[in-house]
Amino acid sequence: QMAAELNVESKQSVEKVTAANIDCFTTVSEITARECKQLLERECDVILDLTWAYPNSDNTYGGYGSYDNFDQLLYNGVMDMAVAAGCRVAPVGMAFAQSRKEHSNWSLYFSGDGLHPTRTSAFLEACVEYVTMFGLEFKTPDVNCNVAADRAKYMRSLAESIVFNNPDTVNPK
Repeated sequence: QMAAELNVESKQSVEKVTAANIDCFTTVSEITARECKQLLERECDVILDLTWAYPNSDNTYGGYGSYDNFDQLLYNGVMDMAVAAGCRVAPVGMAFAQSRKEHSNWSLYFSGDGLHPTRTSAFLEACVEYVTMFGLEFKTPDVNCNVAADRAKYMRSLAESIVFNNPDTVNPK
């Protein structure tokens, strides 16, 4: 009825069929989520990013003294929120931490501020989010989004490993 009132019946019917058949349904805002629930009769999947610790420009690690302290505080806070909200977690920060350990010479942070991701680490973030949302391995080995092929391969593999080997983080109880 609302779709008819807004003159979006054809669009709404396609969106409703799509929403009913997809594995993961997300929106960009609470308002859009409410509209989807009402128009498409599907609630959104909520996924929190377990974000990354960063050195920032003066190497104080956000004021927490070290990557390890910062990572642990982020983990504890996001997991508490996820349990309270009953939602999943994309363990991006865990992938960043592993990448820092295995490739300390790779820059994950934009040099201008020491906290925003580079193109390579933004690709890693997207890979972790993809695997978290869909629970699938990457089927296309040449996807690299303008990241060097060897690094892109590593990032895809790392995302799969972090998500699949940490089910209690991805789906906290």
